[in-house]
Amino acid sequence: MKKKTVLILGAGPAGLMAAYTLLTESKDYKVIILEKEPNVGGLSKTVNFKNDKIDYGVHFYRISDYKEVNDIIYNLFPIEDRASIQLTEKQKKNYVSLGNDQNNSDSIMLINKATSNIYFNKKFYDYPIKLNLDTIRKIGFVNLIMIGCSYLKVLIHKVEETNLENYYINRYGKRFYEMFFLEYTKKVCGVHPKDINIDWGKQRIRDTSLINILKEKFFSNKIINNEPSLINEYYYPKYGSGEIYEKLASEIKKLGGKIIPNSYVKQIEMEANQISNIIYNEQGNIKNMKIDYLISSIPLKRFISLIKDDTLDKQVVKSIKQLPFRDLILVNLVLSKKAMLKLENYKKIKENSWVFIQDPMVNFGRIKICNNWSKYMISDSDNDKLLLTLEYCYSKNDPIAKLSKEELIKQVKKELKYLDLFPKDGIKDYRIDKVKDAYPAYYGTYSNIKELKKSLNKYTQIYFIGRGGQHQYIDMDKAMYTGLIASKDIIKKNNYK
Repeated sequence: MKKKTVLILGAGPAGLMAAYTLLTESKDYKVIILEKEPNVGGLSKTVNFKNDKIDYGVHFYRISDYKEVNDIIYNLFPIEDRASIQLTEKQKKNYVSLGNDQNNSDSIMLINKATSNIYFNKKFYDYPIKLNLDTIRKIGFVNLIMIGCSYLKVLIHKVEETNLENYYINRYGKRFYEMFFLEYTKKVCGVHPKDINIDWGKQRIRDTSLINILKEKFFSNKIINNEPSLINEYYYPKYGSGEIYEKLASEIKKLGGKIIPNSYVKQIEMEANQISNIIYNEQGNIKNMKIDYLISSIPLKRFISLIKDDTLDKQVVKSIKQLPFRDLILVNLVLSKKAMLKLENYKKIKENSWVFIQDPMVNFGRIKICNNWSKYMISDSDNDKLLLTLEYCYSKNDPIAKLSKEELIKQVKKELKYLDLFPKDGIKDYRIDKVKDAYPAYYGTYSNIKELKKSLNKYTQIYFIGRGGQHQYIDMDKAMYTGLIASKDIIKKNNYK
């Protein structure tokens, strides 16, 4: 039987998992991935910074709800020490075989302590928020009363959840929301939470609430209404999150799959809702391809521009093209560890993996302390190198998008000084990366997302996966799961024929 050709757009978490699933579960498919970048990993890639390795932001793995994904990832990357893992009841239900201990291997998951802070009103608070004496002292008596009163108010009468702000308020009360969520959400999303669809909250904060924080205080590591406790550790490959995708890509090639870098689709020609021809650019050469299925992880707003189909409603096409995204600037800094340890504020966060900046005077939203993720990624002969990554979210018309590298570094210095996180001997080195379409946004034409997606259901050969393809702000484990499910559906369809 002739193999069916499946073309996958994008070699990120979703696209690679789709290819891996097809090739491991069936021998009936010819799988081709087109990736516009020179390397794999998409939004979760790891790149070289001279002699160091850095990720495109904050990306880690944990035992998730998607057992099939867990089984694949932990087979490729066994956890370094199984004995130290304390599984919750929910995790036991989704138990994953962790494989053999391979402490001397490069392909393992390190176990990291998940420590982070929120910076608000010149103070650092533990995140997730802990109601301990330190937090209560920092919040202060007046704010504590305001938090209690505003939360009692929503317990008595909840506000209508017409937007993200009301979604937050119903779970935390207005004062707690303003202190710990408002400014960071504005930085990530680019608009006020009152203008954001509540789907963002459902995706990002799920069922957490102030009452759950109280339960966490008194029932630590217990199950509260079938909800697992907030994580206190996470798993991370020795050489960055991108190592997962480099390994998946290697396995795909061994299984006969093809990954073509620096390549992309130019046009998808349709006839009677079926794909008649694919025109694509393969490393500078324009070619044609006949395929049986198409799996797309590229942003939906870009995909719609590729389809040549006069039967598509013009207003639908226009609305999909206008689906909003937020881009990301990553400023990677090399600093002196010894100089930073002279700063009181750095001493407070030096053990953290990341810090959220809930302060309107600072434009970046998060700091990643790279040294605390994996020592194997940083070359440091004199043990004095500190690598930080600052994350700036932006849209194309934002002022920060127009800054030169020199102007941006000048702003970085100013903001770090404001936080008392700028050492006297300054920045040793830096690298700036711009990540296009990092965060699907939940405003504008997103309000019609269900109808817009429904209009594309007529294309039975086409599957949309991942953050971009589904326009969902999801973590990488769920992104991989969307690719896995799409491939399983293709296999299922053909098994019934």
